[in-house]
Formats: sequence, structure tokens, C-alpha cells
Amino acid sequence: MPNRDVPATEQAFVDRVISHIIGREVSRPAASTSGKPYIPPTGPSVDPDLFNGDQDGTTLYLQSPLADNSETRYKYNSRLSAIETAVRRHIGRRPAVVRVPYRRLNYSYNRQTQQNEGPDAGLINRSHRGMSLFQYHPNALGQNRPGWRIFLEAAYRDSTGNSGNNRIAAQAQ
Repeated sequence: MPNRDVPATEQAFVDRVISHIIGREVSRPAASTSGKPYIPPTGPSVDPDLFNGDQDGTTLYLQSPLADNSETRYKYNSRLSAIETAVRRHIGRRPAVVRVPYRRLNYSYNRQTQQNEGPDAGLINRSHRGMSLFQYHPNALGQNRPGWRIFLEAAYRDSTGNSGNNRIAAQAQ
């Protein structure tokens, strides 16, 4: 079954994403409607004490594919809204939110031939579409001042406000 924007209350989505964000352990996750197996998350959930101070400047960056044949509508809009709500409730304040859309690669995997097929199959692992990277360093700015930077496709932003693409800079204001 293809991925679709199922209701954000679907238990499989809540078990796999929302529960981890808020630190709720899931011992018996609901079956996924996509048929994908449950892979327990690793790493810590969101620590609200790190993001609820008046001077934190917390910004939530959410990257999501656009709906098919759309330049503005997100494929998983209800899930994005559910994540925003879960984070807001968990940290006890409303962070700035930057939604970053991307055009997903158009390909599928053929189980018979065990090959990727479609117009974008040659771009798999070679295109920046849908790719992101977040980096943090406790002394990025020198003198024990931490800093971060985020790359979202061809866009760039860092903790000093520098931006390599106006798309995310404008949203983060």
C-alpha cells in the first residue's frame, strides 16, 4: 500500500513518531498500514528543558514531500500538524516553525527485476532532493559557544542567522 496522508491519529503513526518525540515508550506498536515493520527508535526523545527557555529561540524545522502534482500542498500535512502540536505541548511553548517542502524522486522498486525504475531512478543517492543534514558543535563559534547548521536540500541556515537560501531564511523570521 502506498504512503498517504493518513489521519495523524492513526495509531501506527502515533506509536512510531509522536510517542518518541514526547518520550512515551511503546511496547507493542500498532501494525503499520504500509506493511513496514516496526523499528524501535534509538536516541533520546525531546528534552523539554532544552527548548522552553525565554532565550532559547527554538525553531522546529519540518521537511516533507509535496503532494503529487502540487507546488504548495504537502503530502503529509496532517502528520506535520500533529508533530507541531506534539512538540508545542511537550515543551510547553510555541516554537517557530519552518516547513520545508521538497519534490520527491519519482521512482519505484521492481521486486521482480530487483531494480529501481522510473524517470528519477538514476538520481537515487545522487540528488539533493529530500536530503537534510543537521550539525551541532558545542564550540562552533569559539570560546565555548555552541552553534549549529542545517542543510535542507540546497538551502542552508545556521545559529548565527546566516542563510544560503532565502527559502528557509524568510520562514524562520
